[in-house]
Amino acid sequence: MGEVWRTAHVNLERVISECREIVYEAPYETALQKISPDFFLADDFMQGVEWLVQRTPESGRPIIENSAVYYFCSTETPGLPNVTLYYTFNDRKVWFLDLIVH
Repeated sequence: MGEVWRTAHVNLERVISECREIVYEAPYETALQKISPDFFLADDFMQGVEWLVQRTPESGRPIIENSAVYYFCSTETPGLPNVTLYYTFNDRKVWFLDLIVH
């Protein structure tokens, strides 16, 4: 049993070390505060996006070819606003630049 726990702990440390730090820029923070009261799933959506881009920021799309700024859109869900997150990243950090509600 001890070996299983050691292996799990080592794997968890590897996963955590591969996660990038999220940096929240002011326009993003302002936009999130504006939509949170109206978008009851804002926290869940953003936690999911954070989890994804911390590990695979390339999963978003560049705003234009060869751009350092990427975007990630929420899926269309009846009754909920569509949200687009704009971000950029390097090998250690992801900067959330802005959040637009459509």
